[in-house]
Amino acid sequence: PAVQMMDNLPLASAKLFQSGLKNGSEVQMRRALTPLTGDPGYTRQQKRTANEFIDMALTSGAKFPELVAAQMILESAGGTALSGTNNFFGMKATSAESSTAKQTTEFRDGVERVETANFKNYNSPQESVDDLVNKWYKDYPGYQGVNNANSLEEAAMMLQQQGYATDPEYAQKLIQIANRLR
Repeated sequence: PAVQMMDNLPLASAKLFQSGLKNGSEVQMRRALTPLTGDPGYTRQQKRTANEFIDMALTSGAKFPELVAAQMILESAGGTALSGTNNFFGMKATSAESSTAKQTTEFRDGVERVETANFKNYNSPQESVDDLVNKWYKDYPGYQGVNNANSLEEAAMMLQQQGYATDPEYAQKLIQIANRLR
């Protein structure tokens, strides 16, 4: 039965499941089994938080609200590690904006390194979502909004191509998270 189960998993899930067996991570194993069990491995509270961000994204006009929630999960560890006051998305601040200085991991010329950056402070989570959607999902000077994409996957790729994040695997990570939220 275990071999049949592994054969039925998508390759990425099988690798995740095997790494979970090696590292003993119950969470990794549960998430790897999602295609078979339908259990995304989120607690009720984590799912509630994701749904709140999906609702805020819809209010802001995001065509792909699950992608906004995926960004929140990836950028702030599901809302537990904010980069600034109510900053769930790692949005950087200009010198004229209220900000919080924090260390962040960036990829420069293919090399991962830790840097200090000023992250924008917001008055509320909704204000944070509004800023993200207005600058990245809708057309904005210098950027084609990802609402122009035909699919969530294309929108995630556009975010990466347009420089939202420096992680070379950013789009793939977002797609995986968003698919678990659908």
